[in-house]
Amino acid sequence: MGHSRFLALDATGSARLSEEPCAFVLDDAVSLGLPPVEELPASSAAQLSNEDRLHFRVHGFVVLRGAVPPEHVRAALRLINFTLGQPDCWQTDDEGKRTRMNFGGSGGFDEVLHSPVLWAALNALLGLGHKSGDAQVALRFPQPPLRGDGVDDRKRYHIDGINNKKSFCPFSLLCGVALSDQSRPHSGNLHIFPGSHLNPDVHEWYKTNRGLEHPSGAGANKPDLGESVQVLLAPGDVVLAHQLLAHSAGLNFSENIRYQLFFRVMHARHEGLRDQIIANPWVEFDS
Repeated sequence: MGHSRFLALDATGSARLSEEPCAFVLDDAVSLGLPPVEELPASSAAQLSNEDRLHFRVHGFVVLRGAVPPEHVRAALRLINFTLGQPDCWQTDDEGKRTRMNFGGSGGFDEVLHSPVLWAALNALLGLGHKSGDAQVALRFPQPPLRGDGVDDRKRYHIDGINNKKSFCPFSLLCGVALSDQSRPHSGNLHIFPGSHLNPDVHEWYKTNRGLEHPSGAGANKPDLGESVQVLLAPGDVVLAHQLLAHSAGLNFSENIRYQLFFRVMHARHEGLRDQIIANPWVEFDS
């Protein structure tokens, strides 16, 4: 607005300038007696320490402990479990395999993404104005009884977006929010390969195999990244991972369903920067 501040509405619907960005609807909501849209959480960079930023830069991920309040975790679980009880709650592919749950719009998980600690961390890494697609509800069901704790294939990883034939890097940052206990290994944990976001062999594999049918398989030209690291999370913990970080879905040998939300967050100028990311993985980041 030319004042280093942002246009907003106060509680009466009158225009004002705000120190922080906020969302509002330009219609006659106020005259209808409807409340204006609340401001988004503050954008404090203090939610990430220097150690957090260094860990993210070197290893490609960082874990935020307790970043989502318990009440938001419970509300998300309630919505998911309610949906599980409905007929036709799953979308299926041509082979009848379940692909994702049927949620309308954002799926009702905006409060999770806008949790103040998480939102501030996203602002600290990507700057203001970032956006996210719909939440992915990722459930990992237990393996059959008596099946032993197998070790996942060390080449069975992928990079999100590798199946996209048109363009690279469909988003900037993968945000995984734990809704269930994953504090022990082999509980459906996310498997990651630290440092792979900067590995030139991984970048070349990404460019060469983009758009192929089975990019997650252990192909002959796939770099061997060694053993993966299982991300151990408690409910409300969040893992933030660079889009280029190689990862895979772990098997669940626990007795419980693994509940997780994934948000794919984009820098405000992502469309104009995405083609530069492989050459410069930090082009979108303020870290």
